[in-house]
Amino acid sequence: MSFTKFSLEDTQRIVYSSQISSRLLPKSLCANPEYLFFRTCINGVYIGRSEYLNVPVFWNRDYYINGHCCIVGMTGSGKTYMVKSFLSRAMAFTRSNAFIIDWTGEYSHWAKDFNGFVIDPLQNSLNFFIVDSHEYAEEHFSEITDIIATICKLSEEEKKKLERIIVSLYHPELTFSYEELIETIKTQENALYERLNHYHKFLKKLFSGATTLNDYIKSNSIVCIDLSKIENESERIAIARLMLRYLVVRMRMSRQEENTFIVVDEAWRVLKSSSTDILIREGRKYNHNILLATQSILDFEESVFSNIGSFFIFKLQSSEERKKLAKALLLEKELCDILVSLPRGQCLCYISFNSGTIERILVKQVEGEVGIVWYRINLGENMEITIEREFLIRRLREINLDSQDIAEIMNYLDTKKGFVSLLELIKRLKAKRVSVGELIFFMRGLNIQEDVIVSIMSTLSDYSKSYADVELVADDARN
Repeated sequence: MSFTKFSLEDTQRIVYSSQISSRLLPKSLCANPEYLFFRTCINGVYIGRSEYLNVPVFWNRDYYINGHCCIVGMTGSGKTYMVKSFLSRAMAFTRSNAFIIDWTGEYSHWAKDFNGFVIDPLQNSLNFFIVDSHEYAEEHFSEITDIIATICKLSEEEKKKLERIIVSLYHPELTFSYEELIETIKTQENALYERLNHYHKFLKKLFSGATTLNDYIKSNSIVCIDLSKIENESERIAIARLMLRYLVVRMRMSRQEENTFIVVDEAWRVLKSSSTDILIREGRKYNHNILLATQSILDFEESVFSNIGSFFIFKLQSSEERKKLAKALLLEKELCDILVSLPRGQCLCYISFNSGTIERILVKQVEGEVGIVWYRINLGENMEITIEREFLIRRLREINLDSQDIAEIMNYLDTKKGFVSLLELIKRLKAKRVSVGELIFFMRGLNIQEDVIVSIMSTLSDYSKSYADVELVADDARN
């Protein structure tokens, strides 16, 4: 009897029967991607290659029920990278422009790299009181009144007075300014004027410009609204609603000559806005495509799911979110189970075709554009993570580092050619007086496992607290 010796490499290739089911793709994913390729490649936006048959996958609104997209996945799964790559190609190969609501400054540098324009609402004042059509004026001014009321915390009675004055100043062939509005309020409703005067500095920065949002959009293929410098959350949401409201008016007045992509990151913040609802419901007939990017779909209503043509679903660990997706999109359990273990950059494409069919395609890696910078961070024990530059900058901002400190950290990473150990990065942050709680919050924001965090913290020379004690500090930093 002879025996065959197996090396360690041989044993690693053995697949046991209990593992076979997890290695096979669900039947619902084994469609005919080569058939879809020939349907969608002409004038389509390239996404990546399918897990099954390695066929190129394209996004093509000509074949979908509409051009709306929802990009969902946990932090660090690849959503922002997907949006940037998608828009890069859409701008290059289709006659399109893009408008981005950017809460944290993630898209600002990228937009400038693509010759786009970045608007800081407190530096680039706009005029939102111009409406070219009397048909939409009442609805438009009602929304603006509601936004100003939110910012200034007006009562219902005060809000009614404000709306009455705004409407009285409107004339289809004339324009009025914020200054005229304030003077009229001062003359007619002095108590309301005193109320608004508490917020005068902020309102003036926001509304006193002569340029309209449409002027920027006509002159630039990409316009990014950077809300990262506005600290008050309710004010950020109010400004985002204001921008979306103006886009609704612009959309309805458009002649459908170009595709417009409206990107709303952290979409849950404005899902209940009437403007978002209008853009989703009416966008198709005006060639307006809304891209909702979010970590969580728990706030999504059924109407949102039913009015979006394509979903790009990245890694989802939350069982509640997977259950909601399963119910809304009729996903089988085996598909939902796949979502738990998707590596960074891999996503499930769920496409609703205008023929009535639905296709599910697993893209093994969203393939991006040159110019999006990645950093590799060594966690030790042959483990490392890959992080996009803008994503890392966002995490650094969350622990209250100023622009100069962030620039120094990024320059250090660049000198290391994008490869650094986590321990060395944490030491540098600690040297900038980042607290223990903020360091832990930072590492958790990078989706680093708890045992690695404990190991890193325990190696710091002046680390004296137990991990249990630090938990409270980390929670305080989060709040």
